[in-house]
Amino acid sequence: MSHHWILLRGLSRGSAHWGGFPDLLQEQGLEIELLDLPGNGTRYNEITPIDPIEVINSIRRLSRFSKAKITFNICAISLGGMIALKWAELFPEEIEHIVIINSSLSQLSPITHRISFKSLLKIIRGLTSKDSLLRESITLNLTVNNESVRDQYLLPFSQFSKEHPITTKNFFRQLYLATKIRITQTLNTPLTIVVSSQDHFVNPQCSHEMARYFKVTPIVNSIAGHDLPLESPQWLLKIIKTISQEK
Repeated sequence: MSHHWILLRGLSRGSAHWGGFPDLLQEQGLEIELLDLPGNGTRYNEITPIDPIEVINSIRRLSRFSKAKITFNICAISLGGMIALKWAELFPEEIEHIVIINSSLSQLSPITHRISFKSLLKIIRGLTSKDSLLRESITLNLTVNNESVRDQYLLPFSQFSKEHPITTKNFFRQLYLATKIRITQTLNTPLTIVVSSQDHFVNPQCSHEMARYFKVTPIVNSIAGHDLPLESPQWLLKIIKTISQEK
């Protein structure tokens, strides 16, 4: 199994929002790439395409693994998980394993499960505010259950978001992009589905529907919220290590 991992974040989040999790992977000798979706993080000044294929090709052009024809694994959360699934459908020869966290598919779950209207209104409120601390506080309150973890990341994340702001236009383009991602072929890439039973941002039922569809057994975390890598990094690391050690 390849020790190369690509990490993909979700809706409106950049690579810095993985927190300390990438460092944990590197301490285990894994080689990682932190890649942002266009419109997020370091790519905040780009327009998010609404065509999934265009998004995937834009990521592949930046990936040193892909350019060097090195096979890799993907660990992705939320919208990033949808992108990872479509990537595996289009370019199965590139990917050895996918770990998707608290994700969903429009073909399997209703929009009311995929994101709550209440959460959506709160995020829009944050996006329209010029206060990066308020914006990040709103997001962390929605996606992280542990108060001490929220406190740990509030200042560094708000500074990153201030320097790499997502536009309201790109936020809604990403919401629309998520509705257009459909898996129409059988995936041959091994898949691990991770779900937080205490996710209050995306209904955990979405992950269970995906697990049934792809015929895999989901791995359930009973503590973390939507942003599981921030709250349960060591727990998630064990899953990644097990996959990387497979022959």
